[in-house]
Amino acid sequence: MEFDCEGVRRLLGKYKFRDLTVEELKNVSVSFPHFRYSVDTYELAM
Repeated sequence: MEFDCEGVRRLLGKYKFRDLTVEELKNVSVSFPHFRYSVDTYELAM
């Protein structure tokens, strides 16, 4: 899966640390090429 920087920037919208997050995801993408990012909300159920 090829990493799409512009797509991630659009998904993150007005997130304060958007550019830093994109750089970190790029680094992860190089190390783990099959990694899929998600902006979904997760909840822990106890």
